[in-house]
Amino acid sequence: MLKECYYWSHILDPIHIPQTGRPVPPSDQTPRPGWLFFLHTLKSRRESAQVEDDLVAGERTARERPRRPSIIWSGELHACGQAQAGRRRPLRDLGPKSCPFLFCRDSQKPERSRRPLPGPGGVTQEVVERKRAETPLEASRLRYLWVTHLAAQVWCEQQMVYQREQPELGSPENAALLDLGKSIHLARELEDHDLVPICATSQEDSWAIKLLNLLLMIPALQAGQRVREFPVFGVLEGVFVVGVIDQLGYTPKGELQLNELKTRKEASMPSRAQKKKDGFQVSLYKHLFDAMVRGCLGQESFICHLQLRPEQPLGPQVREQALCAGFTACRFQDLLELAFLNLTFSDLPPIDRLQVEYVHQETNASLGTQVVAYEEETVKAEGRYFLAYWKGQRDPKGVEVEEAWKCRHCAYSEVCRWRMARAGSPTARIRQKTTRGKQA
Repeated sequence: MLKECYYWSHILDPIHIPQTGRPVPPSDQTPRPGWLFFLHTLKSRRESAQVEDDLVAGERTARERPRRPSIIWSGELHACGQAQAGRRRPLRDLGPKSCPFLFCRDSQKPERSRRPLPGPGGVTQEVVERKRAETPLEASRLRYLWVTHLAAQVWCEQQMVYQREQPELGSPENAALLDLGKSIHLARELEDHDLVPICATSQEDSWAIKLLNLLLMIPALQAGQRVREFPVFGVLEGVFVVGVIDQLGYTPKGELQLNELKTRKEASMPSRAQKKKDGFQVSLYKHLFDAMVRGCLGQESFICHLQLRPEQPLGPQVREQALCAGFTACRFQDLLELAFLNLTFSDLPPIDRLQVEYVHQETNASLGTQVVAYEEETVKAEGRYFLAYWKGQRDPKGVEVEEAWKCRHCAYSEVCRWRMARAGSPTARIRQKTTRGKQA
């Protein structure tokens, strides 16, 4: 079953996504240069559940639980308008900051050598153990995490959990602001290069697009140019983590600088808590980038964590774009080897300077910048702590009483278990009495 939805949106306007049908622009909003044309193709492919029965002690027991259906989202993004002559056209990555490519498949664990005995109701002890030991990472059917997942835990880990488990309770206003922020990011990106639509036919194609973008950006950085949307990835505490750097370029002093763009609703610089969240995000970007250029990540680890097929043939559009970029690649393994070889022998320096730029959403005016001091041990310790939740080593944690002011802006404050539990704590009751005494 194939569904297509067409969206029209101005670069600096929120992106309105219709629910059904194939909308067309209003009569007074005809397509013109500077507008974006979004084509999303949602292809749902369901695999039939496969249950293999085995006789144990004369009784049938289920050896494997049914596999969940594979869901593939692929998208194309095309910018209408004239491309400047002589400008390199990097491939558009279907990453989280544009049209998402999500691949959800139940990760199959290696089959145990022993044969499980059936328990009460025909449920085997192995199934009971697997359900009990399922981590949040396994429950979410995720093969990797985004840097933004970990950065959200800096602000409030419990809020991040609710956003994943109950997204329907989120504020529509926040969703609109997020769309506006994406539009501003996209406008910045279009200042430097055009976007080329590519249809991804497999999970390997999606990652091949990331690797092609990487292969195009490495020589640009070597030539002292500025690049945007630079993909980074690596392994932290046994978990694969992926991110996209907004901008990389060189300062007049020759330092390699990372610049992260953040949009704000208020025309003022953010609070200390917000700066802490943004500082951790760019620090983690640097940690991943530096490890990549040092060759810390191997091809085998890359394939193993993402469960990719090295011998998978690339889609026709991916092969065509690779050839246009000067690379001959027929299989995913070909591009993977090229990308890792270029990273290893690129002589790219580590990132020297971290900067966060804040922009007002309504006026697009710059509010100021924050220079972040990188502390490697602190980043490792915080990353280890946040990943402990995803690995099932601890429960999610909300904000402390001193930061309870964050709950006033949270869409999940009325259903938050952490907030309810902390409201009845002795510290909270003492603070309430103190506040009432001051008011009296």
